[in-house]
Amino acid sequence: MSLHLQKLYSQLSIWHALLLLGAFASYHLVRAIYLIYFSPLSIFPDSKWAALGEYWEAYWNIDVKPGHKGQTLFKLEQMHKELEGALRMGPNEVHIYDPRFYHELYRLGSKYYKDPEMHKVLEAPSSTLAESDPVRHKQRRAPLEPLFAKKNILKLEPILMEHVDYCCKRFDKYCAAGKPVSME
Repeated sequence: MSLHLQKLYSQLSIWHALLLLGAFASYHLVRAIYLIYFSPLSIFPDSKWAALGEYWEAYWNIDVKPGHKGQTLFKLEQMHKELEGALRMGPNEVHIYDPRFYHELYRLGSKYYKDPEMHKVLEAPSSTLAESDPVRHKQRRAPLEPLFAKKNILKLEPILMEHVDYCCKRFDKYCAAGKPVSME
């Protein structure tokens, strides 16, 4: 390769690198503007860092100051006192401090998507319980609904009460003897 072609090639690769860097920076700038101002979740109060990612949460959980790790929960409580209502915790995450909202979120027919990350602990990603899409969850739940009908649950009540009575009698026996009850 001639010296002239090598020089041209090195200049082109610099331009390609600068173009790539510019595209990368532009993408993240546009994404940040969208997440902070135009995302459907932008209506919720938050720190601008929370809109961009879970970085703020990581800061409060893994802070480098000794004795200050795991503070996210306390920071959330403080933010709820200051801002009230629901808070934005991440680009796609909202934290709600009102326990009454639980029944709205998990009621039958709820249209809210649940975070699939929350159900990872079940280690059954394709189970009915772990399904985060409300439409698919309803389809999966349909064959099981008769099992959870009130009439069928009431049929099982005597069996359940038998077990509860048995446990209560054992607890009373151990309590009278002053012995601890093994929960294994």
